[in-house]
Amino acid sequence: MAYQGESGQHFINFNALSFTTVEVIVTSSSFPNPCGHSILRIDDYYFHILVNKEYPRFMNQVQFTQYIEENDKTIIFNTRRFIQNKKEAMENLRFLLKKRWDYNFLTYNCLTFIEDIITTGADNIDMVFNCPTLLRSKVIRESLSWHARKITK
Repeated sequence: MAYQGESGQHFINFNALSFTTVEVIVTSSSFPNPCGHSILRIDDYYFHILVNKEYPRFMNQVQFTQYIEENDKTIIFNTRRFIQNKKEAMENLRFLLKKRWDYNFLTYNCLTFIEDIITTGADNIDMVFNCPTLLRSKVIRESLSWHARKITK
Protein backbone atom coordinates (compact mmCIF):
# COMPACT_ATOMS: atom_id res chain seq x y z
CA MET A 1 0.00 0.00 0.00
CA ALA A 2 1.27 3.48 -0.88
CA TYR A 3 2.41 5.76 1.95
CA GLN A 4 -0.34 8.05 3.32
CA GLY A 5 1.33 9.71 6.30
CA GLU A 6 1.43 9.08 10.04
CA SER A 7 -1.62 9.18 12.29
CA GLY A 8 -2.19 12.71 13.62
CA GLN A 9 -2.92 11.45 17.10
CA HIS A 10 0.83 10.70 17.39
CA PHE A 11 2.08 14.15 16.30
CA ILE A 12 4.16 15.66 19.11
CA ASN A 13 6.35 18.27 17.38
CA PHE A 14 4.10 21.25 18.06
CA ASN A 15 7.10 23.24 19.33
CA ALA A 16 8.63 22.96 15.84
CA LEU A 17 5.67 24.84 14.33
CA SER A 18 6.07 28.61 14.12
CA PHE A 19 3.47 29.07 11.35
CA THR A 20 6.07 31.06 9.40
CA THR A 21 5.38 29.07 6.23
CA VAL A 22 1.76 28.12 5.71
CA GLU A 23 0.64 26.79 2.34
CA VAL A 24 -2.34 25.00 0.90
CA ILE A 25 -1.04 22.45 -1.60
CA VAL A 26 -3.48 21.02 -4.12
CA THR A 27 -2.52 17.75 -5.77
CA SER A 28 -4.08 15.52 -8.35
CA SER A 29 -6.67 13.14 -7.00
CA SER A 30 -7.61 9.52 -7.29
CA PHE A 31 -10.61 8.21 -9.18
CA PRO A 32 -13.53 8.97 -8.79
CA ASN A 33 -12.67 12.34 -7.17
CA PRO A 34 -12.44 15.07 -9.87
CA CYS A 35 -11.61 17.82 -7.38
CA GLY A 36 -8.05 17.08 -6.39
CA HIS A 37 -6.69 16.73 -2.87
CA SER A 38 -5.58 19.43 -0.42
CA ILE A 39 -2.68 19.23 1.99
CA LEU A 40 -1.76 21.88 4.55
CA ARG A 41 1.92 22.69 4.95
CA ILE A 42 2.95 24.34 8.18
CA ASP A 43 6.69 24.99 8.22
CA ASP A 44 8.35 21.58 7.74
CA TYR A 45 5.22 19.45 8.25
CA TYR A 46 2.28 18.48 6.04
CA PHE A 47 -1.23 17.65 7.29
CA HIS A 48 -4.23 16.14 5.53
CA ILE A 49 -7.24 13.88 5.90
CA LEU A 50 -8.05 10.89 3.76
CA VAL A 51 -10.60 8.49 5.15
CA ASN A 52 -13.82 8.74 7.15
CA LYS A 53 -13.55 7.90 10.85
CA GLU A 54 -9.75 8.06 10.87
CA TYR A 55 -7.37 10.59 12.37
CA PRO A 56 -5.82 13.23 10.12
CA ARG A 57 -2.34 12.37 8.82
CA PHE A 58 0.98 14.21 9.05
CA MET A 59 4.29 13.98 7.21
CA ASN A 60 7.68 15.64 7.29
CA GLN A 61 9.38 16.80 4.06
CA VAL A 62 10.95 13.43 3.25
CA GLN A 63 7.68 11.61 3.92
CA PHE A 64 5.76 14.16 1.81
CA THR A 65 8.05 13.44 -1.14
CA GLN A 66 7.49 9.73 -0.56
CA TYR A 67 3.71 10.33 -0.45
CA ILE A 68 3.77 12.24 -3.77
CA GLU A 69 5.89 9.60 -5.50
CA GLU A 70 4.17 6.47 -4.18
CA ASN A 71 0.68 7.81 -4.83
CA ASP A 72 1.59 9.12 -8.30
CA LYS A 73 0.45 12.62 -7.34
CA THR A 74 1.12 15.84 -9.20
CA ILE A 75 1.17 19.18 -7.41
CA ILE A 76 -1.34 21.29 -9.31
CA PHE A 77 -0.72 24.52 -7.41
CA ASN A 78 -0.10 25.92 -3.97
CA THR A 79 -1.02 29.12 -2.22
CA ARG A 80 0.65 30.72 0.77
CA ARG A 81 -1.50 31.89 3.64
CA PHE A 82 -0.77 34.31 6.48
CA ILE A 83 -1.79 33.26 9.97
CA GLN A 84 -2.21 36.16 12.39
CA ASN A 85 -3.46 34.22 15.41
CA LYS A 86 -0.82 31.53 15.54
CA LYS A 87 -1.67 30.40 19.05
CA GLU A 88 -5.33 29.83 18.17
CA ALA A 89 -4.45 28.04 14.93
CA MET A 90 -1.99 25.84 16.83
CA GLU A 91 -4.58 24.89 19.44
CA ASN A 92 -7.12 24.05 16.74
CA LEU A 93 -4.57 21.93 14.87
CA ARG A 94 -3.72 20.13 18.12
CA PHE A 95 -7.43 19.45 18.69
CA LEU A 96 -8.17 18.30 15.12
CA LEU A 97 -5.21 15.92 14.97
CA LYS A 98 -6.58 14.06 17.98
CA LYS A 99 -10.10 13.79 16.54
CA ARG A 100 -11.40 11.14 14.18
CA TRP A 101 -12.61 12.89 11.05
CA ASP A 102 -16.20 12.64 9.82
CA TYR A 103 -15.20 12.75 6.17
CA ASN A 104 -17.84 13.47 3.57
CA PHE A 105 -16.69 13.99 -0.01
CA LEU A 106 -18.93 17.00 -0.72
CA THR A 107 -19.36 18.80 2.58
CA TYR A 108 -16.63 17.86 5.02
CA ASN A 109 -13.46 17.00 3.20
CA CYS A 110 -9.74 17.70 2.92
CA LEU A 111 -10.28 21.39 2.19
CA THR A 112 -12.71 21.77 5.10
CA PHE A 113 -10.04 20.39 7.44
CA ILE A 114 -7.59 23.03 6.19
CA GLU A 115 -10.14 25.82 6.35
CA ASP A 116 -10.88 24.95 9.98
CA ILE A 117 -7.24 25.60 10.87
CA ILE A 118 -6.65 28.63 8.66
CA THR A 119 -9.80 30.52 9.65
CA THR A 120 -9.01 29.96 13.33
CA GLY A 121 -5.76 31.76 12.60
CA ALA A 122 -7.71 34.70 11.10
CA ASP A 123 -7.07 34.05 7.43
CA ASN A 124 -9.69 33.07 4.89
CA ILE A 125 -9.25 30.49 2.19
CA ASP A 126 -12.69 31.20 0.69
CA MET A 127 -13.53 27.66 -0.36
CA VAL A 128 -15.16 27.11 -3.72
CA PHE A 129 -17.74 24.34 -3.44
CA ASN A 130 -15.27 22.31 -1.34
CA CYS A 131 -13.42 21.48 -4.55
CA PRO A 132 -9.68 22.25 -4.28
CA THR A 133 -9.03 22.48 -8.02
CA LEU A 134 -11.65 25.24 -8.31
CA LEU A 135 -9.82 27.15 -5.58
CA ARG A 136 -7.08 27.95 -8.09
CA SER A 137 -9.18 30.51 -9.97
CA LYS A 138 -9.95 32.26 -6.68
CA VAL A 139 -6.26 32.38 -5.76
CA ILE A 140 -5.35 33.79 -9.19
CA ARG A 141 -8.01 36.52 -8.91
CA GLU A 142 -6.84 37.33 -5.37
CA SER A 143 -3.23 37.63 -6.55
CA LEU A 144 -4.11 39.80 -9.55
CA SER A 145 -6.20 42.07 -7.34
CA TRP A 146 -3.31 42.47 -4.88
CA HIS A 147 -0.87 43.32 -7.70
CA ALA A 148 -3.34 45.80 -9.21
CA ARG A 149 -3.67 47.60 -5.87
CA LYS A 150 0.13 47.80 -5.55
CA ILE A 151 0.46 49.33 -9.04
CA THR A 152 -2.20 52.00 -8.44
CA LYS A 153 -0.64 53.18 -5.16
